[in-house]
Amino acid sequence: MMKEFWLTCKFLLKQNLSLNYMLYKAKNDKKSRRMFILFIIVILMCIPSYVATIRSIVGIFEGFQQLMMESLFIVMAIFISILSIFLFGIFQFIGYFYFSNDVRILTPLPIKPKNYLLSKFFFIYLIELLISVFLVLPFFIIYGIKQGIALYHWLGIIITFFLMPIIPLIIVGFITVILMSLTNLTRNRDALRLIGYTVVLVVAFIFQITVYRNLIPTSPEEQYDLFERLAENSQYFLDKFALYYPVSKLISLSISGSFIEVILSIICLFGLSFIFVYLFSLFLQLVFINSYLKELDNPTRKKKIKERQIKGRGNTIFAIAKIDFNTLLKVPIYLFNTFALLIIVPVVLIISVVFVQQSGASELDQIVSLYQKYREIFWLGVTLALTVLSTWIPIAPTSFSREGKTNWIMRTLPITSREHILGRLLVPFVTQIVFNLELIILVWIALYSKGITDIDNIIYGVIALVLALVMSVPLLLTGLYIDLSRPMLAWDTPQRAIKQNMNVLIQMGIGIAYATVLFLSYRYIFRLVPEPFVYLIYCGLGIFISVVVYKYTEKNFAKKLILM
Repeated sequence: MMKEFWLTCKFLLKQNLSLNYMLYKAKNDKKSRRMFILFIIVILMCIPSYVATIRSIVGIFEGFQQLMMESLFIVMAIFISILSIFLFGIFQFIGYFYFSNDVRILTPLPIKPKNYLLSKFFFIYLIELLISVFLVLPFFIIYGIKQGIALYHWLGIIITFFLMPIIPLIIVGFITVILMSLTNLTRNRDALRLIGYTVVLVVAFIFQITVYRNLIPTSPEEQYDLFERLAENSQYFLDKFALYYPVSKLISLSISGSFIEVILSIICLFGLSFIFVYLFSLFLQLVFINSYLKELDNPTRKKKIKERQIKGRGNTIFAIAKIDFNTLLKVPIYLFNTFALLIIVPVVLIISVVFVQQSGASELDQIVSLYQKYREIFWLGVTLALTVLSTWIPIAPTSFSREGKTNWIMRTLPITSREHILGRLLVPFVTQIVFNLELIILVWIALYSKGITDIDNIIYGVIALVLALVMSVPLLLTGLYIDLSRPMLAWDTPQRAIKQNMNVLIQMGIGIAYATVLFLSYRYIFRLVPEPFVYLIYCGLGIFISVVVYKYTEKNFAKKLILM
């Protein structure tokens, strides 16, 4: 059994994350080498932002330490871990279990289904673990350093970190397979699944906010009682959180208990993880295989791209944009990874604001107080945030990759470089308009709920919306050019074109670096300049960079298209 499991794991790792293949391409292919160097540069440019984030986390812990609330810091780490698993894990399960050809390849082989299905789960686990290294591990390291824990506690932290994602990820797997099984026979299954996943994420987010409200009291009497309990039990928050998530009790003992408690908690974590994995393997073998076969019997029909569809009856630019838009809608893995964000992010923000208001917490009042003092800076921060978020929706950096083997059709038609660029830019730009407008409206509603009804807020919001769009155009053009230069056309399943496309990560890295440069330029150069002039400077800068990137893309477009 273990031999079959490791063989399939090795197969999946080589197929999806072959480091040797990447190094070979970087060494022998000039174009891949350039993109590899660009990727390294982008990572280096993102380091200052990540370092600033780590410093903020250290500041949070020091604040908790003064209030004897160190255990709340670990609860935050567990919250972030669970939330990230729900956000990314659902789409990982959809992609690797339902929109991958691995199952078709492995099923005829003399391998038990549960072995290769568990190997796919293990691969998803490795991806989530990699994400946790950047999001969650710093919390544990900061806690260990600041608390001066013993060596065996460090051992407990390391093992706990590796085991912590398993149970939440299995829960996400159960939910995903059940939802896919219930909807795979319906006519509008993709829409129902999108609604279902949004509901799941919303419920998970509501649960976490509810737990947070119950952990942090709001009345003075409850707060006084809280400090008395913290004086008696330094792990109070973890113990209370264990009422909702019992595994956190084992996590608490593994990082703060005695030597015997650390050993026993690690053994219990191993035992629970093994039980969950075993039950999940049985569930996959009984339920997943059946739902997957039904999925194959009802495939999404894709219309072939014909020349008349591209030329259309009107403008070629809009014809290209229409084809791009229809492709995103009709391929489920594209739909879930692009337009789903237009629903999920606003819903999550609405629920968080509602819960904060109902809890009577003072955080929103503090934000409103700061807003009244630094209104222009607030809206400038919103603008930069919207600019970074423009790289979250991976439409532009996968424009050519999503065409795959049919890419030759678009290349052989008499379409100019300008029509190609503007047609492919239209869908991500309109999507960005909708996304930004949703978030701006939410900010207006939040301010209105706190009694801030000045007409200036609407004006600043419109300015932030327009400026964010202007400043995001260079990022969209850059993503388009990156995919033009190194498209992923030879894929065997649609998920590889968007979920395993390095171009998406490169664009996100460039977006973070771009926003960091804009922030640092304000802090060290434009801080003393009146805010209206800062907005004008950034607007002019966005237009200038957009023109430069567009001209460069247009100049090299025909050559890149032929070489593609």
